[in-house]
Amino acid sequence: MQTPINPDPELQAMSSPRYFLCLALAGLASSVQAAPRHQDVTGPGGFMSSCAAPSSPGAPRTAGTDFTGGFASGHCTVAYFTGNSSATTSDSYSSGNISNSTWGSVGIGHIHMRSDNNSPNNAFFAVAGSNGGFEDKLTLQWAGHTGQTVYMLVDMSIDGTLAAAGFAGRSQIQVTGYMNTFELSSSNPGYSRGNSDLFATDRQRVAWGVASSPATSRVVDGHWTFSVPVVVGTAFDLGIYARAESGQRSFSAVSGNSNSQLDFSSSVLVQGVTGLLVGGSLVTDGYTLSAASGLDWTTALPVPEPGSALLLAAGLGLLCLRRLRRDCR
Repeated sequence: MQTPINPDPELQAMSSPRYFLCLALAGLASSVQAAPRHQDVTGPGGFMSSCAAPSSPGAPRTAGTDFTGGFASGHCTVAYFTGNSSATTSDSYSSGNISNSTWGSVGIGHIHMRSDNNSPNNAFFAVAGSNGGFEDKLTLQWAGHTGQTVYMLVDMSIDGTLAAAGFAGRSQIQVTGYMNTFELSSSNPGYSRGNSDLFATDRQRVAWGVASSPATSRVVDGHWTFSVPVVVGTAFDLGIYARAESGQRSFSAVSGNSNSQLDFSSSVLVQGVTGLLVGGSLVTDGYTLSAASGLDWTTALPVPEPGSALLLAAGLGLLCLRRLRRDCR
């Protein structure tokens, strides 16, 4: 007499019509741990990753690098895009007295992020954050100057809010630029960090942040200029990436919870190339700039209306898959 085999409940769930509906809804985002990095992207295209977890190493990573390694397996979602499409991800964690969530969306010329965290001060750097950006392949043409190196100035803007409360609340958004696979140097002529926070770096990284104790909040209306070394007539990849996190600045035995939030869902935005810096002089006309994306980088890049139905479907899909997995256990 054969012993009946009890079917694996997770396999049962995977064979149900609900499971395939969830997969379809979640199409844009992958819940499998991945390692998205700026150097693996060829323009036009990009990625977005969102991670939420009860603990982390505590040291923020540079925007555009792989930051999923600081989170336990299963605590990140990743999505890629090519051409003039977009990528959107979200993630959340809730257990006991720790809860956090994050969301990010990106397309050529625009990045949008939100995150929040609420955790006890003795949690080991609970955090939620998103990290991602875009690349476009550009070619600068300027009659009589082929082969010459010039500095292309790209105006940028950002607006949003940050808040932190409790003993150890912290939120920060960071943005940086890459020329091909190299992060832009802060020594390039024409670079300006604008009204971003002052901190030690030799790269063109800008950041705005808050830390609590006491509680604090901040409205950000930021502007800065990237300076990109360009060889006239030679195609290059220009990448712009952002990382936004809400979490803890420390962990300790101090009683109580800390919380933090940030909302940059309306920006970071490319405001356009304003000119070329050549031998200390600004050139504003006489050249052309073509892009593999087909977009006009000499003006503010367009921000498409969000596909609300698509975003809702992706979010519902992730929640649905999470519910199915939880019910299987």
